[in-house]
Amino acid sequence: MKRLIHAITDLALAFCFGGGIVAAISATVIFRESAARGYERAHANVLAGEMFAKVGGPLLIAACLVGAGCIYGALRPPLNELPGKMKLNAWRAMAVLGLLVTLSVGYMEGIGNRRMHELRREGKWEGAKLASAEEQAEFDGLHKQATAIYSFTILASGALLFLRRALS
Repeated sequence: MKRLIHAITDLALAFCFGGGIVAAISATVIFRESAARGYERAHANVLAGEMFAKVGGPLLIAACLVGAGCIYGALRPPLNELPGKMKLNAWRAMAVLGLLVTLSVGYMEGIGNRRMHELRREGKWEGAKLASAEEQAEFDGLHKQATAIYSFTILASGALLFLRRALS
């Protein structure tokens, strides 16, 4: 059972890492190709927003598995021998990082992206911007947060994958 939990954690980390990279590249391509083909930026906003809405649920599930698996890893490291104090502390640090991934993705999906989707669907748009300067400022701030959280998720997941393999 112990190996299965660690394997599921590693798969969830791989999904957070790879899925985050694919989503970031896809959004970049959507905006670049839309501009190159002369489409309005608003169309690219809708496409990218809907893509992130579809990826959000599976990413949140994976992030929850990461947090739970990293806590389990701190309590029961996947080692056949008794770990030294440094290794045990490294597994504890990975548990904290895994929890940060879970919390940040949970915030992004539960609050940030949800509000961006509301603004995208219900706001009055003029071209590629919201008509209300206040709503546009809110949208821009939420977009910066989401970008930072996706970047953190990719980097933290990659680091956790590497460290978990190095310490096993």
